[in-house]
Amino acid sequence: MSSSGGGPMPGYGPGAGPLPPWAYVPQVPKPGVVPLAPLTVGNVVSGVFTALQRYTAALFVPLAWVALGSTAALSVYAAVAVSLLRDVGDDLDAGGGLTGEHQALLTGTAIGGALLLVVALTAAHVVATATSTAVLRHAVVGRKASTRQIWAESRPVIGRIVLSVLLVSVIVAGIMLVSALPALLLGIATGGTPLTVLAMLLMVPGWLFATYVQVRLVLEVPVIVLEDMSATAALRRAWRLNEGAWWRSLGIPYLVNLIGSAVAQFALVPFVVVGVIVLLSSSHTPDAYGAESVPSVAGIAGFAVCTAVGSLVTVMVTAPLTPLTNGLLYIDRRIRRESLDVTLAAAAGIAPWPPTAGPPADVPVPAPSVPAPSAAAPSPDATSGAPVDAASDRPVSADPAPGAGPGAAPGAGPAAG
Repeated sequence: MSSSGGGPMPGYGPGAGPLPPWAYVPQVPKPGVVPLAPLTVGNVVSGVFTALQRYTAALFVPLAWVALGSTAALSVYAAVAVSLLRDVGDDLDAGGGLTGEHQALLTGTAIGGALLLVVALTAAHVVATATSTAVLRHAVVGRKASTRQIWAESRPVIGRIVLSVLLVSVIVAGIMLVSALPALLLGIATGGTPLTVLAMLLMVPGWLFATYVQVRLVLEVPVIVLEDMSATAALRRAWRLNEGAWWRSLGIPYLVNLIGSAVAQFALVPFVVVGVIVLLSSSHTPDAYGAESVPSVAGIAGFAVCTAVGSLVTVMVTAPLTPLTNGLLYIDRRIRRESLDVTLAAAAGIAPWPPTAGPPADVPVPAPSVPAPSAAAPSPDATSGAPVDAASDRPVSADPAPGAGPGAAPGAGPAAG
């Protein structure tokens, strides 16, 4: 293909020949789910979902056991709640109103169920955090890992993970409470005057700082699991390690969770549909309400159980996303600041990495050039082997002149013959 001037198009003409071997840029190794180099946003996102695909059993089997245990506990609690609320349902069917005792029983049952659900969700979150971070120890270097092995590595650090989460929650809540005190005190003192609005505006910097602290400390769990530190030491280490990467620590997990939430909504829909069917099929028409249909207590409990189980399933689907993302951000920070890629490459059997500067060891290095002999330097005689004066082409004596030291110039002695 040629240009209008008849010459070859730029970039399509004959090249200058092959480059020397050391001129090629080495390919960054990728033994596992991410390359052993500073990670981009795409590297982190693809690494998370690749880890989910390659280590599905190790990630989801422990969560499945948590889900089964939580579902059993919620089912037992629902059965107990139905038996306790049977009298309330009979009174409503008979046209009676809710008494104070009935209302207290309903409130207590609802609070108990909510607390049980919170405990189940917290257990799923903690287990997912521990196992997902432990998986990264193997996923980054491309090693296989069984479910039993991951659980054995995760179990000892669960207590420290819970403690670190509580510490971060207390720190964030304390910052928000301190920032809210001026508004609270001013509101009490002024009785709700417009100054309260100003005081509430003063709370905004405190809330922003609390958010900053929470995001800055997102690496504390990877530090606990991968460096085997205590909860307090992990907080200090995470704070220092994540310096200068706050926006990445905020935006990348949000992007990954946004993708996971879209998938989780599809997982929740079947459980909600089943719950609605159970609720509608259990509805009946009591005499006190004429033709109006009222769901039974068992139907309400069935709908609550289906919704709770669906919420658990969505949590199980999305629970590994955040710890996997935070773990890869931890890997990225250590690669950038502490050259962790060298250690990971050695663990994966790739050494040395990164390659040393200059030509590779197997490329021959040109021999250094030897300077030509000067005009005063004697050359050996072709026949006798005696030194020859280069200027006169006459052999010179091999013995130096009397008194000449070893540093005397060649040819300084009397000529032979």
